[in-house]
Amino acid sequence: MRNSMKLGCMVAVLALAGSAMSGDRVASAKRARKAKVRASSKSTAAPADTAAAGSAAPAAASPNTAPATGSTAPAAAAPGPAGAAAATATTAAQPAAAAGGPAASAPPKPAAPAIPPGPRPAPGSVVVSTLLPAPDSAGYKDGVGAAAQFDGVQGAALVGGELYISDAGNALIRRVTLASGEVATAAGKQRDGRTVNGSLADARFYKPGPMVAVGRTLYIAQLATERGGACIRSLDLDAGTAATLTGDCQRRGNVDGGKDAALFSSPMALATDGQNLYVGDYVRLRMVALQSGAVTTLVGEADAQCDFGVQRICKGGFVDGVGNQARLIGIRALALSGRTLYIADGEAIRALDLEEKKLTTVIGAARGIGSDDGVGVKAGVSSVTGLSAEAGGLYILQGPNFAGLRHLNLMTKALVSLTGQTIPGFARGSGNVDGPAAKADFSKPKLLVADGSRQLIIHEQGRIRAFEKF
Repeated sequence: MRNSMKLGCMVAVLALAGSAMSGDRVASAKRARKAKVRASSKSTAAPADTAAAGSAAPAAASPNTAPATGSTAPAAAAPGPAGAAAATATTAAQPAAAAGGPAASAPPKPAAPAIPPGPRPAPGSVVVSTLLPAPDSAGYKDGVGAAAQFDGVQGAALVGGELYISDAGNALIRRVTLASGEVATAAGKQRDGRTVNGSLADARFYKPGPMVAVGRTLYIAQLATERGGACIRSLDLDAGTAATLTGDCQRRGNVDGGKDAALFSSPMALATDGQNLYVGDYVRLRMVALQSGAVTTLVGEADAQCDFGVQRICKGGFVDGVGNQARLIGIRALALSGRTLYIADGEAIRALDLEEKKLTTVIGAARGIGSDDGVGVKAGVSSVTGLSAEAGGLYILQGPNFAGLRHLNLMTKALVSLTGQTIPGFARGSGNVDGPAAKADFSKPKLLVADGSRQLIIHEQGRIRAFEKF
């Protein structure tokens, strides 16, 4: 009996032990399944945690651990859809993995995408924008955008998508790539004010001034100063050479003739028809044959009439007429339209018929009569610095006084302001304001160059802006 009771107790104990062991196995299996589910959930929901499969996990990386180079190998990803998703998400997850420290694996950075252009203004809009924000302070520096500096712009000409500029203060010819805003030195050496022909590397310019382009050749009027004469230089961009077309770069004067005999007094403006240059030589309008370099005075005093003082200066005046009977008071800018040459002279716009050599006044007068919009005698211009012709019209740039862009209808002689209409005339020119043309302002605008349907405005220290109709 006692033995039977002992046997029964032993059987019960063994049964309880077996039951406990079975329960532990079941609980262990359940925990394993839950852990597997959590791991699977993490690999899908947080790919950043698996970004370095096959290498140290980012979470375990010490802040002092050097980041691994190269991208994560796809083979290290777990098989099956979840593993494939983790492998696909690896690159995208790199920034998240790096949040707490260096990324375990970082692919090379791609090139920065091009900045998309801003929204195009609404049709009918007339806008002024800045293409090259060169500072208003003088200096010399090549570079992009606001990094570039100029010192006294005197001329500009467009060749393809590049604008060449006479940087008189630095004695250089500069090149601006309009699409990128990059400025480079095309010819000359800073402040080396000699006159030297030859390769672009050897060429030197003393006070380069007004400029025009015929094909890929630039023609540049070298300004006269107390230290030197005036002449017309050429710069062949394809051949990479500079030469003197006509005039004596060491002497000033008022002499017509062949390229070796001709002398210029003070050439302040240029225009071309591709066969000839038209030179606004202070109070005379002269023509230079591009093929020979021969110089002829079209209107203004003849050589013999320039007899004022020891230097035989041309006195000028303000008289309409033909040839040597006509008088000019001070040429500021030129623009050619067909066979008519428009001249900013004094405070007037005048027209020269190149066939008849007849000079007439379109609007304005020798001296200032104001800068009012109007028709014919009621219209006035002031401080004109640039002209640009279009079919039936003429763009007129003024500055620094009453600064802004204006338009003259050549048929009706109606003059209207295109910019700054919301700014009182006397206050224009106090700053550089972009935006709708009516509110735009210009500080010391210097040159005007047509570029397709838009007008480029170049400021005294190289800032380039565009007037455009949409």
